[in-house]
Amino acid sequence: MSMNARFITFKAKQGDCIFLILRDENLSCHIMVDCGSYSDEIKEFVEKDLQKRIDVLVATHIDNDHIDGLVEMLQQTPDLTIGKVIYNCNQLWKGKPLVPTPEDIKNDIQMLENNLPSKQSANWGKIKADKATTFAEILAKNTSWWKAWKKDEYITINTKPIPLGNNFGQLVVLSPTVEDITKLDLEFKIEYNRLTKHIIDHSEYINGQETLFELVERVAAMKRVNYQMTIPVKTSAANFPWSIEQIKKAYEYEPICVSDENTASIALMWEGGDKKILLMGDAEPDEVAAQIEKLYQGTQVNVEAIKVSHHGSKHSTNFRLMKIVDSDNYFFTGGNNSNKPSLEAFMKIVNRQDKRQRTLHFHNFDNIIVKAMSSNQGCSLQKQYHFKMSGKNELRFEY
Repeated sequence: MSMNARFITFKAKQGDCIFLILRDENLSCHIMVDCGSYSDEIKEFVEKDLQKRIDVLVATHIDNDHIDGLVEMLQQTPDLTIGKVIYNCNQLWKGKPLVPTPEDIKNDIQMLENNLPSKQSANWGKIKADKATTFAEILAKNTSWWKAWKKDEYITINTKPIPLGNNFGQLVVLSPTVEDITKLDLEFKIEYNRLTKHIIDHSEYINGQETLFELVERVAAMKRVNYQMTIPVKTSAANFPWSIEQIKKAYEYEPICVSDENTASIALMWEGGDKKILLMGDAEPDEVAAQIEKLYQGTQVNVEAIKVSHHGSKHSTNFRLMKIVDSDNYFFTGGNNSNKPSLEAFMKIVNRQDKRQRTLHFHNFDNIIVKAMSSNQGCSLQKQYHFKMSGKNELRFEY
């Protein structure tokens, strides 16, 4: 029996929003990965096309451009049905006693919530500022959503493949490692102490500790973003047309740093029959490549589509990953107008010394790389490296 797959990405400001919809004649499976901003277009898709049902909801990591829209979606759709939630947020409680939230922790949560910017929403024709909330907190307020979240273990490369049932295939975890999660948890304890002067005892499972973890990480991330905004953005692609030397330098750049939050990002391979889709989140490319090499015996894996890591950042696509996996379709989701996607990531994808025709899908045609590659001058590069540009962010196939 032939199954139908629909892979579709939506513009969600600078963040990700990805769906994989699997169907046969009578059944369907709806997978949603991340949402940076819950636009009217995404809302209509969830409510009308998916009939307010998500079978697997994946939050790859805690960054705002991957999770803010999920919070908005749950706030706006209290009758949403969710079958399974995949999310790492310091929720590990197995074997630990559950204790009520101490007063000092409650006060810390209130203080940290006050540090997050409020959300504006329409209410009977008036604009109001809603109190900021976290993904973990809003899951906890809905019994069925809370039960859908597997909280007794982290999702890591040690997690067994997640079956989707009804011949819809499975999700294979390619990132993070246990070490990545352990490091992030340690940083949470340090950052929590820095922000509040308190120490959290991980010998117990404190009711609400997921909310605390997410708040600490989001406040810390907000401070990092504010700091980064004070530093001028430099990019090797600032001047176009590029010289041969600039293109060569961009191609040869080898990533050297990925943030701990991104290293701990969940990356998945969907497998259905002989078809595969690589969903990178913001994961570190070397770790994902190593896991693909291990699982697929070191041979190059061809997939139907690749969601490029971290919006095409130059730090998140490397030679090792591009050697072990390839596709006719690369999806650049989110990003900005300057360095995401980057020329460095772009050249590693298209410069393969072969004649395979690859399609690069983009949301943001204001990005300087995308504009350059879509221009008349960029057409010569498209011909030289056998690729084409597309604003169509959907792929359909049978498996």
